[in-house]
Amino acid sequence: NDDAFPSAELRGAARDLRARLVAQGLTKYNVRAEERTFQRNGKRTILVPGQIEDDQSVLRGSPLLKRNLDLLAAVRAAAPDATILYKPHPEIEAGNRRGALPEAEARRYADQVLTGWNMRSVLGGVDEVHTMTSLTGFEALLRGIPVTVYGLPFYAGLGLTTDRVPWPRPRRP
Repeated sequence: NDDAFPSAELRGAARDLRARLVAQGLTKYNVRAEERTFQRNGKRTILVPGQIEDDQSVLRGSPLLKRNLDLLAAVRAAAPDATILYKPHPEIEAGNRRGALPEAEARRYADQVLTGWNMRSVLGGVDEVHTMTSLTGFEALLRGIPVTVYGLPFYAGLGLTTDRVPWPRPRRP
């Protein structure tokens, strides 16, 4: 809604910033992971970004689901015929945080586990992102990728996402 911003100049600056972020492939974790491409199989492809389960964004912002495995199960139930890709959280992959989901468990619901992939490569090849509260959902929105949220990230409840949890108070669309 253009009325939400004070000037055409500010709206233009926001459009320019969004375009630059996307063009440069910037993400929260610009780690030196390998650029890869996965083979599309003609099915709808959904990314499920892993989160740190004891992080406050999950503990406080995801009243429905608290674990990555539960999120994967919910996504598989919602999209039984889709190709589901699970990308572990970069801090867990780097060994900086605890909570790794064993690949065999993730593969109960995910078709592929994307360990060591950089997020720019992943976002470039998916149709949707499903998450609890991950900033990856916001990064997907910047790139025009549909996002389903199972929690209450800051970008939910505005009409931009498919929300599995109703926003607890009114928000301007």
